[in-house]
Amino acid sequence: MFVLPWNGSYLFAHIGHVIMTLNLIWVFYVVLKHKNFKALAIGLLIGMLIFVPYIAYVQTYNQTHAKEMSRLFQQP
Repeated sequence: MFVLPWNGSYLFAHIGHVIMTLNLIWVFYVVLKHKNFKALAIGLLIGMLIFVPYIAYVQTYNQTHAKEMSRLFQQP
């Protein structure tokens, strides 16, 4: 968030990252407040099982279509 500029196509990515960071802070606050560490472990496991294959798919797609992706993300 601090390396890329806060304009153009990066703006949506930055806003998404800020929202995700705030959500993580809120989750850790709730878990620590209620001392429900088992729920945290189960949630992290479920999240990894769901999102690790998705991220692998997105990276594979981006590598396969690298020319198209670079054309789409070029600054005007």
